[in-house]
Amino acid sequence: MMNGEYAFVTLDFTIQSHWIRKTWAGGRSVEDFNALFDGIINLSVKGPHGERYDKFVEEFREKLKVNNVSETAVTYSFSAYLHDAIQVYAIGLNRSLSYGGNISDGLSIIRNVANNTVLFKGLSGDVAINSHGNRVPVFVFSNRQNGSVVPIAEIDETNPGDPNVTIYNVTTIWPSGTTVIPRDAPECGFRGDECVSPPEENEESFNYLWLLTLILVLMFIALLFGFLYYKKKVYERDLMNTSWIIDYKDIVLCNPGSRMSSKIRSGPAAAGSFISNVGGEYNFSLTNVGRYKAELVALKRIRKNNIELKREVFVEMKQVRDLMHENINQYVGMCVESPNVCIVSMFCSRGSLQDLLANDDIKIDWLFRMSFAYDIAKGMIALQNSPIHAHGSLKSSKCLIDGRWVCKVSDHGLDTVKANQTEEELGEHAKYRDLYWTAPELLHAMDGTKSQFTKTQKGDVYSYGIILHEILSRDEPYYQMEPKDVLVKLRKSLAPPFRPEIPKDLEGCDEKYIQLMKLCWDKEPAERPNFTDIKLELRTMNGRKNTDIVDNMLQMMEKYTNQLEELVDQRTRQLEIEKAKTEELLYKMLPKSIADELKTGKPVQAESFSSVTIFFSDIVGFTKVASESSPFQVVNLLNELYTCFDNVIDSYDVYKVETIGDAYMVVSGLPVRNGDRHAGEIATMALSLLSSVKDFTIPHMKNKKVQLRIGIHTGPCVAGVVGLKMPRYCLFGDTVNYASRMESSGLALRIHVSPDCKSVLDSLGGFYLEERGPVTLKGKGTIISFFLYGKEGFDKPLPDLAQAASLEEHEFK
Repeated sequence: MMNGEYAFVTLDFTIQSHWIRKTWAGGRSVEDFNALFDGIINLSVKGPHGERYDKFVEEFREKLKVNNVSETAVTYSFSAYLHDAIQVYAIGLNRSLSYGGNISDGLSIIRNVANNTVLFKGLSGDVAINSHGNRVPVFVFSNRQNGSVVPIAEIDETNPGDPNVTIYNVTTIWPSGTTVIPRDAPECGFRGDECVSPPEENEESFNYLWLLTLILVLMFIALLFGFLYYKKKVYERDLMNTSWIIDYKDIVLCNPGSRMSSKIRSGPAAAGSFISNVGGEYNFSLTNVGRYKAELVALKRIRKNNIELKREVFVEMKQVRDLMHENINQYVGMCVESPNVCIVSMFCSRGSLQDLLANDDIKIDWLFRMSFAYDIAKGMIALQNSPIHAHGSLKSSKCLIDGRWVCKVSDHGLDTVKANQTEEELGEHAKYRDLYWTAPELLHAMDGTKSQFTKTQKGDVYSYGIILHEILSRDEPYYQMEPKDVLVKLRKSLAPPFRPEIPKDLEGCDEKYIQLMKLCWDKEPAERPNFTDIKLELRTMNGRKNTDIVDNMLQMMEKYTNQLEELVDQRTRQLEIEKAKTEELLYKMLPKSIADELKTGKPVQAESFSSVTIFFSDIVGFTKVASESSPFQVVNLLNELYTCFDNVIDSYDVYKVETIGDAYMVVSGLPVRNGDRHAGEIATMALSLLSSVKDFTIPHMKNKKVQLRIGIHTGPCVAGVVGLKMPRYCLFGDTVNYASRMESSGLALRIHVSPDCKSVLDSLGGFYLEERGPVTLKGKGTIISFFLYGKEGFDKPLPDLAQAASLEEHEFK
């Protein structure tokens, strides 16, 4: 398989050095063994790369050398990945906290970075996290040539919308050293059966192909029947689901205006006591509104002793429950046991359209009315396109309005459940009035009442036309006539046909609306439009704008909210910037751990430290310089000098305690303990400070250089916060006095070290000290002190001691 006819594509393939000892290696040399793998095409994820990574490797290698740390094959790549991983976590955490998240909510943190976009340019390359929480990789296709790996193509997917593909100008080598791409398949196929065969073999192949085709067709038919059978089983399982059967005891009857439903706004149909509508509508009275599973529901009583759960009932209930639309009132289920047989649906807090239109206290402009007409049309389109096919009893009392002013069609379907109910005791007036919305062609099939249930889609359009008249006039149709007389005229084929009277002087009403209403109640059902055409016509009347009043209101509110959010974000960012400035200033005045405790209002207790190292320095001859300078010049001198000092000490694990005049005090080992490293940190810092003032001249005395006198001492100490206004973090104990006397008894441009500090530096190793000899300290007697003059690996230039001014005697006097 290495003759150039095959291609080998591997995933993240690496040759293992121990393979050459395997028997299958054949005892080859390393060069011959590696040559076996030439021609492989390998796909892998690209490691850390870029100029930032190269610079990082150089700096990191120097750090390792300084600290005598050995490097391994993965030292730099793993370090770069670790750096970028911490930065990704920090970005996600900051975003989560800015949105009010919790620091321990890992899901929130990862969601805030998993968006497939480049978060930042990291040490290992561009960093982007996909929706699965994985880093978006850069893929590399490489080719093994003469024992080396040569990249031939890269695919950078950190920009998912437009992946960056790079093709290198490299000749690809295939197994056996050829540059010719292997064929997809051998010339005669992998089985040798694709070459030209003798005639008798062709006939045999034809028979084989015909047989194979027949088998495939039979398999397809079997799969099709299996799929249809599976769908039927699933349908039957869903059909016989009884989750819609509700136990009446689980419904808590309530007043929708009571405390139990305090979140439901009262309206025309939610005022505490309700008038029952005729014709079996949803009567929003105290006895047919309740709470079921924390939801307010409406109950429509069915005048039957019980519901026989036949297959037809299950089919109809599945049809209505599967019909999900914003303009269709959703059924919850049914109570099927006597004496509480009822249909349970979602409660609409603003009642029916009929009640709303009849309430003169509510002002409804034309936009609201068009919105209601548009909502009903959308609901009827969904209803007629479903297996329910038609409503059959559409009227304004069955168009309910929810709390968002969305109109919903209700009381649809369930013909089997509603059929054969006991006769309702209604007066003649109510019985005939209930037929106002029924199409004339359907009235001919009735005996004066609606005892025979008939429904057609064109009949629904007629009912919709009557509702349009109610929306237009805000009054019920034929309100000036007796219902029985109205029914007589409707049954007759009058010319022109008998219809509700259209009011005059309708302000704001479009003439097209009147034409649409007349088309809907046309005498000929075939001439009536369908609801899709009605919806389009209503949009045309409104200039093809959104006719949903709630959506219009929400769009305006959303626009205002977005503007408000931008303003809040801007103010929040400004507050965060100012807060960061305040915290930065506080952290400069106090140690971070102490400042954090003070911010939380916790009292800071004084703390004892068994071993710290304290640094004191002053300026040799400062008294004379101050006497020859103005106060402004003195302040300028100290500011420039101590700004230089502050920049130096930032590189060390130390804390600047205070400056008093020309005295500069620093400590290491508190408030965060660092073992015995404090002596080494202070010693190295002292050397760096001497180096920094090597060429530092007094600003107003250009020919005069600053000379430091430094003393350091190691010992126990107590530290704590003193004061409420301008609190200071102060040190107490004999170690402070000892370090101060080490400084005052020292020499210019020298680091005076106590015996205790020298002992710790010796244990750390690498520091160069020389014995000064006996020195008398006030309150301490005579001690043997030392001078620190260098450190192993410290290559910064130090001042020339020969140039030190002989000001010591003058200063002591």
